[in-house]
Amino acid sequence: MGDSENVTVPPMDGVTDEVALLRLALTEERRRRERAERALSATESTSDAARDLRDTTPQRQSEARFRTAFQNSSVGMALSELDGRFVLVNRAMCTILGYSEAELLEMSGPDIVHPDHRIEHVEAHRQLVAGDIDRHESEKRYLRKDNRMIWGIGNLALVRDDEGFPINIICQLQDVTERKAAEDALRGSEARLRAIIDHSPTAIFLRDRDGRYLLANSEYERRNGFAPGTVVGKTVHELFPRERADYFMSRDRSIFEMGQLTQRKATSPSTTARQ
Repeated sequence: MGDSENVTVPPMDGVTDEVALLRLALTEERRRRERAERALSATESTSDAARDLRDTTPQRQSEARFRTAFQNSSVGMALSELDGRFVLVNRAMCTILGYSEAELLEMSGPDIVHPDHRIEHVEAHRQLVAGDIDRHESEKRYLRKDNRMIWGIGNLALVRDDEGFPINIICQLQDVTERKAAEDALRGSEARLRAIIDHSPTAIFLRDRDGRYLLANSEYERRNGFAPGTVVGKTVHELFPRERADYFMSRDRSIFEMGQLTQRKATSPSTTARQ
């Protein structure tokens, strides 16, 4: 095998070129060390072995630059063996999980994953090592050292050597706990607002410019004789006779043209129209 070796790493969404090159550099470092060990254990002279190590100096400098990028990345990153044990972690990973570097290097992937997601994580890891997939991404819960649960987007990608054999797994973790909390708060707010609207004694509806219903509360459905849940998604022309539907559309257009909300008692060509 020559000194020039190729490493195949699948692309990962959201990963910069710099980080992608870092992954290659980390793998090349491993290969360089293996070459050096082979050189030192062979029957070559000491001078030959020393020359082999000197030849890698530019590569070492490149690796140092990439290590700096690895450590300064805002995304949690780790390099693990195929059995899941971490062999390299960056500062962001330590910060996200609350562990020191030394502590994480005594751990493996499943140790940081919430128990409810460990089976999924282990299965994804198995598929990576088996070569069934080259990468895996999922949003799940993780456990910090202080036992606090966080939400994160985790990426796992397989690193192969020039012969196609898996040698390492690159792990990335992005903390999305605040985003999840904001989403949960928004859903809760929407649910409360929906409950208020739905239980209001006033008929309330929302239509777009095409006359399609985006919202209709229970009182609106009751007053117009519609079955519960049958209004949203339909247009006025699907629900009302043409004359009434045309009237409602004409009124809506005037409201959109004024560019402001109006409140008025509805009238229509038919005394039975209720809007």
